[in-house]
Amino acid sequence: MSSKDPVNPSHAAFDLFVQAQSCKDVKNHFAALCRQLDIDPLDFRSFYIKLKERLNYWKAKALWTKLDKRASHPDYKQGKASSKNKCLVLGAGPCGLRTAIELALLGAQVVVLEKRESFSRNNVLHLWPYTISDLRGLGAKKFYGKFCTGSLDHISEWRMIVLKGLTCTVAQVWGCFAKSSQRSS
Repeated sequence: MSSKDPVNPSHAAFDLFVQAQSCKDVKNHFAALCRQLDIDPLDFRSFYIKLKERLNYWKAKALWTKLDKRASHPDYKQGKASSKNKCLVLGAGPCGLRTAIELALLGAQVVVLEKRESFSRNNVLHLWPYTISDLRGLGAKKFYGKFCTGSLDHISEWRMIVLKGLTCTVAQVWGCFAKSSQRSS
């Protein structure tokens, strides 16, 4: 009987990252994954390419397929449309996180600042059909298996999904994600 439990340490680190339920856990598990794969998450130009090359895991490949499909849209110009830009997004709310993903896909170096340490709001969230389609295209189902099954009700859960997707596209998030980090460019 074959077990689906990962034996590769980087596979286990990826699974912990995907299963993380708090900003702190997302940060810690993603940092552990980067260490395991010997990747610098601040190297935004080559980070995603290295992550895909070094994390040869079927669960990750499903996510890469989703992100690559989104990134192949002509508007992104293969990540070169904004490659000379450095962008600062203030606030890791739904609009801030989603904007940061777009900027990262366009090739910009993105930093997100968030004052809160956690996503604590329990606002009930209504997802419009175009929003559901958008989130599916960013791999929401890979990060939250119950996505669109009636169990995703709160804005904090939506933000956690988008935070994980943003982390994989390598924007830097200060505040809830990496408050103790200081880096100047």
